[in-house]
Amino acid sequence: MLTMLETEHKPEAEKLVEEVKSLSEKEQRDLAIFLQGVRYAESKSEEKAYATN
Repeated sequence: MLTMLETEHKPEAEKLVEEVKSLSEKEQRDLAIFLQGVRYAESKSEEKAYATN
């Protein structure tokens, strides 16, 4: 997976990548599912905000 990052965020991103790599496959899948849920909830929240304006 290719990810573009601003240079100032690179050290934090590298730490996060190392943490994720240290997780088991199941934990990585669970994290991915959780993050998909967060993105879904954020998109629904944005849709609701547009609907009320």
